Amino acid sequence: MLEITKLKIIAVEGRDEDNFFSALFDYLGISDIQIIIFEGKTNYKKRIKSITKVSGFSKVQSFALTRDADNNPPLSAFESIKNSLKQAGLPIPESLNEFTETNPSVGVFIMPGNSKEGMLEDLCLQSIEKFPVIDCIDSFIDCSEEKPSNESKAKIMCYLATKGPSSSSLGLAAKQGVWDFDSESFTELKEFILNI
Repeated sequence: MLEITKLKIIAVEGRDEDNFFSALFDYLGISDIQIIIFEGKTNYKKRIKSITKVSGFSKVQSFALTRDADNNPPLSAFESIKNSLKQAGLPIPESLNEFTETNPSVGVFIMPGNSKEGMLEDLCLQSIEKFPVIDCIDSFIDCSEEKPSNESKAKIMCYLATKGPSSSSLGLAAKQGVWDFDSESFTELKEFILNI
């Protein structure tokens, strides 16, 4: 049963994001933010409403929400979350990546950031786009007989395959130090997190 134990919380889509953010928090030296898994973006409306009833929520000072834009404009995902926040009676941020000046303060980050369509995988791919192996991965995808249904996820899996069998997912790879959090690609996300 979920219990809120920290004054700052961040909602993420799934286990991969949980592991990724856990690694990023370690990198940033952050230990005062609790990660809460919403189990997919389709559950956000229900989870946002129900989290206000969870033990400990009344003490929360900052509530951050993250999710993927996927193939939609980021503002579409943002509007969806804003509607869910409104229905839950929670403060609504005016802009992406900014927090309300309320109690709790509320902020929303849509992956991959920088007002682009995509997902966490795309953000990680941006951090390695200058690596020579990316040209090889692109060529491999291009010459594949069957195109992957999600090209970004396929490219991540190809890249992780070069890192050994223990890097089986984006999130676990983050915990193993595969993603360079010093990369400029992560700047916007890091700034958002530091404002929670």
